[in-house]
Amino acid sequence: MDESGRDTGGCKSCPTGQYQNENTASGCKGCPSGKYNDNTAVTSDSGCKTCPDSTNSDSPSSSDSSSDCQCNAGYYGPHGTGSCTPCGTGKFKTSNGQTSDTCDSCASGKWSSSTGRSSNCDACPSNTDSPGGSAAESDCIAAAGYTFDGTNLVACAAGKYKVSTGSAACTDCAAGKFKSSTEQTSDSCTGCSAGKYKGLTGQASDTCADCPDNTGITSTASDAEDDCLADAGYTGDGTNVAACAAGKYKATTQSATACTDCPGNTGITSTASDAEDDCLADA
Repeated sequence: MDESGRDTGGCKSCPTGQYQNENTASGCKGCPSGKYNDNTAVTSDSGCKTCPDSTNSDSPSSSDSSSDCQCNAGYYGPHGTGSCTPCGTGKFKTSNGQTSDTCDSCASGKWSSSTGRSSNCDACPSNTDSPGGSAAESDCIAAAGYTFDGTNLVACAAGKYKVSTGSAACTDCAAGKFKSSTEQTSDSCTGCSAGKYKGLTGQASDTCADCPDNTGITSTASDAEDDCLADAGYTGDGTNVAACAAGKYKATTQSATACTDCPGNTGITSTASDAEDDCLADA
């Protein structure tokens, strides 16, 4: 091979993508990655041309065309043009050679404020979440069961819950209910048991009050003393309960209905009678 790289005798020209700078060598050397050579019989590595936009594109070794120069991961654009556009904020691409914007959006719970990102996005802080394609850590907002107390992320306290992601405050358990655990993501507050009530919201423990004497509630989660209705033999509700007077009775329980008079020619001398059979014949 002479200095121009032409065949001389049994020598052959190095093909495109390769070169040889030694006269006695038996083979050719490939252009390094990031370069290409579209000529034959090249005698120096300086004959290997650098890819356009060498910062954001690359080629495999022994490349023989500028079209082998492809945009790096995190970028996209036509091969060999040197026109590589970075993936935008909130996006990334782990593979190279993309000719159009096929950048992937950050998944929910992740974010990226940088462009040209070639790896997956940053994770939101614990107990926060973000929509897909988020471009800033500030997009990470409180997850269900959490809220912000000023600038601090805090769990919903006992007696409260929060079902959705966002900046909203935690919701109090309704009156007649309570919850002792924190970080609640649903209205799983426990209702006061039958025979009890509570008029306050946001209760963290079972502070439900018993109904007054001679009253009761069959349902749970009662939120007012007025829900306590008179037992049999009594009438009224809450604290306004009175025993059926002599000559009257009431058979229904947990009802505010009035007491009923005994049938004609019968009577009852005692109070708080709970059955018509207590009405006895007059003399």
